[in-house]
Amino acid sequence: MTSAPPRQGSKKPCVVCKSEIPVEAHLCSVCKSYQRAWKNHLQYVAGVATLIALTVSASFWLYEKIEAAYFYHENVSLIACSTLMRTVAVVNRGDRDVFVSHLQLWMPGRTKDWAAPSLEISQTLSPGQIFEGKFPAPKLDYGEFVRGLSATEFEKLVSKAANNDPCFELDFFAGFDTHYLDLEHAAGNTLNTFDVGGYLEYWGARTELPKRVLLEGKGVVRRSKLPACL
Repeated sequence: MTSAPPRQGSKKPCVVCKSEIPVEAHLCSVCKSYQRAWKNHLQYVAGVATLIALTVSASFWLYEKIEAAYFYHENVSLIACSTLMRTVAVVNRGDRDVFVSHLQLWMPGRTKDWAAPSLEISQTLSPGQIFEGKFPAPKLDYGEFVRGLSATEFEKLVSKAANNDPCFELDFFAGFDTHYLDLEHAAGNTLNTFDVGGYLEYWGARTELPKRVLLEGKGVVRRSKLPACL
């Protein structure tokens, strides 16, 4: 037995606010609630999801603003260094200006007969900017790399070069420098080398003390091919 359809003009209480509304109404004219519970739940879930999305979006926006104002990324790198080729290249891969002071090289572990070439840079580098500098010109116009010597024999030549013997010269390379890598590949394990250390000094945007990018490398000795030196 089926129930009779509701009479026109009949009223029913809203399922949410209990206000009297037409019995055939699907939406309350007072509180705007659907008269089927699942639709109200769906509307609630959609509202919460929208609120969460807006909150997350606002949080990311606020984080980016705070990071830009108070935090930044510093990345200063030395990408080439060779006293023989005279090349020095420094790049600022960070997101703030930096002031690059100087580059210092040395011969670690030695107490005498040593050299420490340096290069004054004194340049402000913007993000993405590359500085290219040059060491002083090599002393020897034409020379050959010393190789195949014993440690004792090589040490004697290092001492001569460090003490300004006109027939010998010390050349310094960063270990990653392509000129040194090519030389090492060509000469193989016969190439005589000494250790090289050093650092690149720079100042960040908000640092009270300088920072240093340490480097390791290798050095070689060149012998002049002039008749007086052979």
